[in-house]
Amino acid sequence: MIVAAIEEETGITPELSTSGGTSDGRFLIELCPVVDFGLPNATMHKLNESAAVDDVYQLSRIYQRALEKVLGQA
Repeated sequence: MIVAAIEEETGITPELSTSGGTSDGRFLIELCPVVDFGLPNATMHKLNESAAVDDVYQLSRIYQRALEKVLGQA
């Protein structure tokens, strides 16, 4: 559902990978399925972290699409 939402919004097929860094998902995976997905960001976890406004809007649309699919409204 997440991959489909990303493809529909961006036209890009995401790479499914666990090499993106350290995530709290490594603990949660013991309890439930985990998807760790967010903004592309070269300044993540650094002083003066920032993100492009357009990226935030696009991410919110992807999340909305994904939720609609999960809830059966897509």
